[in-house]
Amino acid sequence: MDQKKFLSYMNSFLGYNRHNGITLIEIEEGRSVVEVKLTRDSMNPQGNAHGGLIYSLADTAGGCAALTHGRGLSTLSGNVNYIRPGKGEYLRAEAFETHYGSRTAVYRVVVSDDQNKTVAEMTMTYFLSDVKIEL
Repeated sequence: MDQKKFLSYMNSFLGYNRHNGITLIEIEEGRSVVEVKLTRDSMNPQGNAHGGLIYSLADTAGGCAALTHGRGLSTLSGNVNYIRPGKGEYLRAEAFETHYGSRTAVYRVVVSDDQNKTVAEMTMTYFLSDVKIEL
């Protein structure tokens, strides 16, 4: 895997991530880090980061980490535990591989704020396809 090529591809190809300001900043086999700058449009009615944005951030982190193995994937499930409101300038999600099998992959994702306080912890599970992804 060419890290520079992977970062460039993921940050320019996926319109959903561009639209929401989600950026992949670190990648290595089975691990990734993504960030999102919080804006007024990122917030829920209480002025905190919207839970859907936090979930998307974690799904992107887990999906990018899984893609480092070169296979296509689809999200099967995500279990989220929201711990505290997402506030500050940005949120960061770091995904760690806990299982990579023949058909499924599981990642632990920690979302933190710009003060390095944990906002949410998630377990993301992916179905692995036979489609080869070369990055």
